Amino acid sequence: MMLNIYIDECGLGCLAGPLTVGAVLWDDETLEEFSCIKWIRDSKKLSKMRRNLIVDELKAKVTDWAVVYATSDEIDSEGIHVVKR
Repeated sequence: MMLNIYIDECGLGCLAGPLTVGAVLWDDETLEEFSCIKWIRDSKKLSKMRRNLIVDELKAKVTDWAVVYATSDEIDSEGIHVVKR
């Protein structure tokens, strides 16, 4: 079994913040079973309705998931490369 990590960020824009990063971890077998995989390439290209439709299935089937945030103050004081880790 192979584990896959998928990461997407939003809010980077002009580096003014805030920055939000989401990540999911799942195995390749579960990925094959995920009915909405064809829609997941870039969350910014998904409609709000479509994102809402897939979030429950995503949370139920992935091995793990996380969402982290960095404020504009954190980006200013720590630097964008530090807060993206």
